[in-house]
Amino acid sequence: MPSIEELAKQTEELFGSLPRRGLHVVSRRLLGRPDQFRAGFAIRFADAVTTWEITYGDWELTVRTGETEVFGPSSHPGFAGNTFSPEHLAENLPRLALQIEPLLDNPSRDVV
Repeated sequence: MPSIEELAKQTEELFGSLPRRGLHVVSRRLLGRPDQFRAGFAIRFADAVTTWEITYGDWELTVRTGETEVFGPSSHPGFAGNTFSPEHLAENLPRLALQIEPLLDNPSRDVV
C-alpha cells in the first residue's frame, strides 16, 4: 500500500506537470498522522489565474477551485464516485489528472 506521503508526492508531480498549465505548489500538508488508517493530504496549486486545492482524506478525493467542486462527492466525471483506497488512488491518479485537466480552463464545464 502506498504511503500518504507517496500519494501526495505523486499527486503533486502529476498535477504540477499537466501540459496545459504551469501549476505550482503553494502549500502541501498531511492530514492526520501518516500511520492512521484514513490519513490524507491537502495540496494547493496556483497558476496565473486561480488557485486549486486537491484534498484526499477519509479515502475521498476532492478537487476544488474557489467554491467550485471540480471533482468530489457531487461531481466525479469519468468515475463512479470519489472514494479511493490508497492503492486505487495511486492506480487512478494519471487518469484523474487527464479527466480534470480540461476543467482547469473552465471549472464549470462538465467533462465526461
